[in-house]
Amino acid sequence: MLSFNKIFKKIIIVLCIFIITFGGISGCGKNTNEVNVETTKKEINENAQIDYSKYLGSWMVEDEDTKLVSSLVGIFGGTTLEIEEIKDGKIKGALYTIQGSPSNRTADISFEASIEDKVFETDFIDTWENEGNAKFILKDEEIVAQIEMTKPSEIAMWGIQQGELVFKKEKNTQVLDLKEDEKEYMEIYISNYINAGVKPFEEGNISDEELIGFGLRYQYLNNYESFKTTEDMMYIIIPKESVQMAVDNFFGQEIKNHKSIRENNIIYDNENYKLPLADGMAPYGKIEKIIECPENIYYVQMTLNYPNFETGEDEIDSMLLIKLKKIEEDGGHYLLKEYKEIAKF
Repeated sequence: MLSFNKIFKKIIIVLCIFIITFGGISGCGKNTNEVNVETTKKEINENAQIDYSKYLGSWMVEDEDTKLVSSLVGIFGGTTLEIEEIKDGKIKGALYTIQGSPSNRTADISFEASIEDKVFETDFIDTWENEGNAKFILKDEEIVAQIEMTKPSEIAMWGIQQGELVFKKEKNTQVLDLKEDEKEYMEIYISNYINAGVKPFEEGNISDEELIGFGLRYQYLNNYESFKTTEDMMYIIIPKESVQMAVDNFFGQEIKNHKSIRENNIIYDNENYKLPLADGMAPYGKIEKIIECPENIYYVQMTLNYPNFETGEDEIDSMLLIKLKKIEEDGGHYLLKEYKEIAKF
């Protein structure tokens, strides 16, 4: 026969098993609601430990045209992300997709969503009534978005950009408020390129032929009396050193291969160039705005104009975007890095 102590121990064991199985009192196990509350508190604390402050501000999808400069989005188009607030597990912001000039159509959405472990998701209806879903993952130096249009609008002529987008923090830039004399100085400086007939080129992709042509025409237009002409007065003779000097001062590059350029009737012989003497009407530039960027980079938006002698008014030929790099040495000057025609009228 079992002793009273052994029977009592068995009863206690059975009671504990019953309490654990069916949710009992503290002592044999915690209440389920208490466990859920503690789990939620833990998740909130872990979310609070993440430094979200670095994600506040403007983010852009980087491309060859805008180069993380928000002021260029209105020219070339692009998609930008604004993170306005991250607080108490919530994130607020807006997403914009802008079509390039001249149409400049814009689609945008505003969002407020829960964020957990640097991830948030939102459904949206953009300003063109397109419906979709967007998921964002905040990484160390970028934000990755997966955007899907689930129900395009039948009336939409534009919409939020779709697919996987990688956003990077936009550069710290400003549009300069120039005084008239400062503006005039920059227009005169840039006219050196325009008058010398520089053609549009991508950064790092200008040919020796273009550099030679610039150096010759610059010297011809600005230092004509310093050089000799041929006996028949058909050509001006310019040493290659003078051509290279002009290219150094305005491009900061070296001509790799000095040579004749037959299509322009430019002859290279015995380390001298012969450029045909000619006159013509050159256009002039008028600055619309200048954008100052880090590392002494400036973007100049300007129109190219020709005078109309019949009407007495200027005629706009095209819109240009010029990238300059400021060199502080030797009193300060600029080098041309890129020259784009962004619109033709």
